[in-house]
Amino acid sequence: MPDDNAPEAKENPPRKLSVGWVAIILWGLLAAALAYRHWVAPTLPSPLGATVTPAAPATPNVAAAPVTRAGRNGLSALVDERLADLGAAPKTVVMTTDLAFDAAAAIKNGKYAQAGQIANDVLARSTIQGWRFYPFNDFLGGIIGGEDQDLLNGLNTWVQQEPHSAIAHLIRAKYYKQAGLRARFGDGGEVPDRLMKIFNDDMALCIADLQESIKISPRIPLSRYELLDAIIDMGDTQQVEQTFLAGIAAFPTYYNLYRLRLASFSRETGDSIRAMYAFVDRYAGAAPDNSSLKMLYLDLYVQLLETAANRCRGQPRDQCVKSAAESLMRPSLMDGMTKALNLYTVSDRVQFSAAIWPLLKTMACGPCIGSPSAVGGVLQIAANVMGSDNRMMDEPTHNSYVLDDITAHVWIEMGNPGNADSKFREALRDVQQSKFPDDAQKAEALAQVYEDMAGVAYDAGQFIDMIVYHDAANAVAGTNHKAERPWIKCYALYRLNRLQEAVQECTALIKSNGDYLETHYFRGKAYEKLRQWDASIADLNPIADSAHNYYRVGAALDASYDYGQKGDYAGQLMSMNAHPYLFDDGIQEPHDLAVSYNNRCFAEMKLGELKKALDDCTTSLKYDRIPDAFQKQQELLNLLGKTAT
Repeated sequence: MPDDNAPEAKENPPRKLSVGWVAIILWGLLAAALAYRHWVAPTLPSPLGATVTPAAPATPNVAAAPVTRAGRNGLSALVDERLADLGAAPKTVVMTTDLAFDAAAAIKNGKYAQAGQIANDVLARSTIQGWRFYPFNDFLGGIIGGEDQDLLNGLNTWVQQEPHSAIAHLIRAKYYKQAGLRARFGDGGEVPDRLMKIFNDDMALCIADLQESIKISPRIPLSRYELLDAIIDMGDTQQVEQTFLAGIAAFPTYYNLYRLRLASFSRETGDSIRAMYAFVDRYAGAAPDNSSLKMLYLDLYVQLLETAANRCRGQPRDQCVKSAAESLMRPSLMDGMTKALNLYTVSDRVQFSAAIWPLLKTMACGPCIGSPSAVGGVLQIAANVMGSDNRMMDEPTHNSYVLDDITAHVWIEMGNPGNADSKFREALRDVQQSKFPDDAQKAEALAQVYEDMAGVAYDAGQFIDMIVYHDAANAVAGTNHKAERPWIKCYALYRLNRLQEAVQECTALIKSNGDYLETHYFRGKAYEKLRQWDASIADLNPIADSAHNYYRVGAALDASYDYGQKGDYAGQLMSMNAHPYLFDDGIQEPHDLAVSYNNRCFAEMKLGELKKALDDCTTSLKYDRIPDAFQKQQELLNLLGKTAT
């Protein structure tokens, strides 16, 4: 039986970032949408310390209603039925991300010639296509999924055996970069020195590998992109400019080098807005109207909106962000954005759609922006250029699947999930009706819509929908396709209390190509509910040592709870004291602080350190009135012969 005074486990799922809408989109008024007063930026996310349970949608989602029935039995049958309704047919084409998975497996098994052959075959058919180096960008992005020591060991051996393999150096560089960024996964001021050292060491190894890869084979555009990205993360502004200039000298039409450099100005000291405008004027302003560089105007708009939002932290949102955004706008920017959207008429439409999709999504539903006024004018211009119809009650003709998808996000933020679902399904139909260069790119587009539907379900706490749309994306594009939350099914099963299934799903993901922090977190939570304390602790402790305050608080408190449940009170106290951030009122929310002090009070009480326990329980009650802390305080006062003040 658990102790009546046992510490609290901390349910700390990913928080839904609060995104508010401040106006209704006036879809038909193009001129008004172009006026300054309609370029309004976003609301900001809730503080990281807050524990937020995803809210239910304003209008019930009928498709998600059978949660209770599925929770009892028949989950697989229900998911299969829903998948059939969606028409998510299994893929019949080999995806680039499938090849990436095969290459990763070959590296881990010491089959370096096979891995090199796969990579070089993809590289040989890759070209700079408007705004991407395709399909090699997908290959490199799909080869590393989370932390995998076996993969790193294989890469080290490959480089030792073939020191002149540009591909081996490039893939290992990508691994080091992702490992470094995971170590620094949080706001810079919150990252412990130990983790910053890991970040700096890994990034140095990454840069060295990239420089060697470029030296061996200077004609791989993605090596230049990865090098610029790594140096930007290291913050050496002089080297950033030098690396950018060297990159565009080698590949003057490779758009992503320009995009990275534009975004980097926001990290530099001085007048970043002036610098961004000067950069875009230099490279996009003088470019021909059919140049892919015109897209920089839309990228600049996103940067300005994020800057406006940051300037309004802690202030009343609507008017502040509206005024801040207007102060950053210049008339030339709107003309440039119109030219960027007109690229649709002179570009490959699939490439254009792939380039504009993430930009519109950031405006419509990103954590930093998410404003209908920010995206509304752009959507209307895009609809006019692309011959698409953004209205809910549009004609049953061929529309842009990208604009359908973004319009669905708009409906979500306006509190109408029913209309959003209709628009998402329209996007799926329009993907089917669109012409693609090959079936793989069609599958990618379908998977992206399904992933967006899964993201909406995630924000709304609709666990069945998460599983259905995740499985649909996997069906059409494979289990290694690009996904924002590869671990979402593991999470949903945990939240549905399907604990053994959650453990199995998480474990399968970890063993395949999904060794993510989140995968371990939710497996650890499932083990905890199964009362498998050691297994839970093994998953949670490394997360508690991470820099990601989003998860580490919950992981540390859950691990402390697990130690207490297994009767290891010394381990519980040691675990708590090993993570001083739990008691830092500068970064933690009051309730989290109350739970931290309460849990430590419990361990100290069990170990006979009564004075320390009383101090911690008293401090806990200053932050929140946890009944358990009050009960222990009274017991401790009696034991120590004191009275409450």
